[in-house]
Amino acid sequence: MKPVDIDALFLGPKSENRDFFKEALDFMMDEHIHWRRNFHPDDKDAITLENRRQDGFMSTLDRTREVLDELSDKLKASSLPWHSPRYLGHMNSDILMSATLAYMGVMLYNPNNVAGEASPATTIMELEAGQQMGKMMGFDPDKVWGHITSGGHIANFEALWFMRGLKSFPFGVKAVAPELLGSQSDWELLNLTPGQIFQLMDQTKDKGLFLEARKHSVRYTGMTADTLGQLIVPQSRHYCWDKAVDVLGLGLDNMTKIQVTSAFRMDMGHLREVVLDLMNKKIPIMGVVAVVGTTEEGAVDEIHEILKIREEAASKGMTFYFHVDAAYGGYNRSMFLDENDQFMSYSEMKGTLHEEKIVHRDLDWPPERVYQAYKAMSEADSIVVDPHKMGYTPYSSGMVVARDKRITDLISYFAPYVWTKGDLITTDRTS
Repeated sequence: MKPVDIDALFLGPKSENRDFFKEALDFMMDEHIHWRRNFHPDDKDAITLENRRQDGFMSTLDRTREVLDELSDKLKASSLPWHSPRYLGHMNSDILMSATLAYMGVMLYNPNNVAGEASPATTIMELEAGQQMGKMMGFDPDKVWGHITSGGHIANFEALWFMRGLKSFPFGVKAVAPELLGSQSDWELLNLTPGQIFQLMDQTKDKGLFLEARKHSVRYTGMTADTLGQLIVPQSRHYCWDKAVDVLGLGLDNMTKIQVTSAFRMDMGHLREVVLDLMNKKIPIMGVVAVVGTTEEGAVDEIHEILKIREEAASKGMTFYFHVDAAYGGYNRSMFLDENDQFMSYSEMKGTLHEEKIVHRDLDWPPERVYQAYKAMSEADSIVVDPHKMGYTPYSSGMVVARDKRITDLISYFAPYVWTKGDLITTDRTS
């Protein structure tokens, strides 16, 4: 593989790569213009030369220029210089030329990824991006599902949507096919693993009962007096989690906050104490959220230790969904992978970071606990990453990836005016 020069990826603090940027931008614009002209080339121009000579036409273009000039003046006068190494006031930095050019190029085609027929090219690209992100996080690319959102807020909202749907689905099965559950108590149903719930979903599909079971889940019944349990988050969580609990009707009283250590990481002793206390009180846990790269400190929670606590709880009959909010630090995981996307050994990874001059030889980074945390991310049930942060793409974008794509059956909706192929879709088109 040929080496990558980072200086060739960005426009540069002084627009040093402006020639390439303008050439590539002209290419993207020309490609779109030619695409329009070659679509039914025998059609006559809708906007004729005579139209373009009219006073009203010319004055409209003049007004457009004035508005753009005004916009440019305002942007230059008060925007923040993310591109400059002199500016370190936010977590933002410069953005990739390729991302900027692609963003502006795609914008001209105005795709709408909510429906495949409105975005036949970009819908496929989005699903590919989800698979690629899942692979970078250590998930099986053949089983993972992910997509792009408008930012980390919505991506984390969606993860909470995953948890809520999964936690309630066994009770839908209880209502329509109790024989699939045997003699399991409600407490046991509240503590099925995501994998066990996915198996239940498959079994109800085999019996043609999935849609009926789903109608007895929280998707249809809403939140009831029978709680789905506590959402456990660290004190260092992003504030979007408080909003998500509010918007989705879970209630802030059902969010338990775990103390952080002096290093601003989730306190594992306090987490274990809370988990065992809830277990003793027979209060279920809907999910646990860990943070990889806190907004204020860049701290990385010990993902591997949280998994040990989950294993301990599972041995005693309690389990929970595990989500990693890696909006800020998720892209760092790429630094731990070799050219074949395999997670490197600790010594190999540190040697590579030094050889590639990513980390100075005199700096002992990362500590092994950070290495183990990033390695263990592959065991999470879902992960959120923000491309507009360390992915260097334009605002605003987020991504959510789920370990098992079957989760989409619990959250998908299909508009009756959109044609989509699929057995599930055709039987529930207006849901």
